[in-house]
Amino acid sequence: MKLRTLLPCCLALLFAVVPVQAADPEIKSEDDRLMYVLGQLFAKNVAQFEISESELALIQLGFADGALGRDERVDVAGFAPKIQGMLQARVAAAATKEKAAGDAWVVEQAAKESGSVTSESGAVYRQVSAGDGASPALTDKVKVRYHGTLRDGTVFDSNMEPNEDGTAKDPLELTLQQFVPCFRDGVGKMKVGGKAVLTCPSDTAYGDRGFPPTIKPGAAIRFEVELVEVVKPEAPATPTP
Repeated sequence: MKLRTLLPCCLALLFAVVPVQAADPEIKSEDDRLMYVLGQLFAKNVAQFEISESELALIQLGFADGALGRDERVDVAGFAPKIQGMLQARVAAAATKEKAAGDAWVVEQAAKESGSVTSESGAVYRQVSAGDGASPALTDKVKVRYHGTLRDGTVFDSNMEPNEDGTAKDPLELTLQQFVPCFRDGVGKMKVGGKAVLTCPSDTAYGDRGFPPTIKPGAAIRFEVELVEVVKPEAPATPTP
């Protein structure tokens, strides 16, 4: 197996860190900053490996040997195909752990908030303010403003924050059925002008795949949502006699 055919995750893992040094280098120049950012970007690509400090030392050793042209201490071509299996196993284990923590958060905190209603799927809906008119159907397009956070409060996506010039961001417009189940079902209960908080177990959000690197596999998430407008599909044109 030639090195150029190795899986991208293997390459990202090899370049995730720099060789061990006695002291951290100083970041002075523009190029220094770019090199540091490059390291951060590579590191994000291997976050799912859940690397320990002892494993990090081995990665550093492998990187140093490869970068300096030293002899391989392990048959790289023979072991490289096993990287994908290790990644899958670690992602599955991390997803199980994260899912348990997320489910507990949904049940023990979100579901106990005043006014919360838990659906059969386990998603929690809490109305903040009522709107007017009819609720959207699955085939309708909706315009929404939303603020998405992880269970620790980290923002993963939002269009509620204003632009840099202070103007409001445009609402997101999608067909209701295009959203993840928790968001879809929650907004389906709302009326135009209404606001709600949707707390989503992983099974009703991004599941065991997550949305790396921000949303971990198995993660529960929360949305603050405002339904701005419902856009009904256009009626088909009447045929000309």
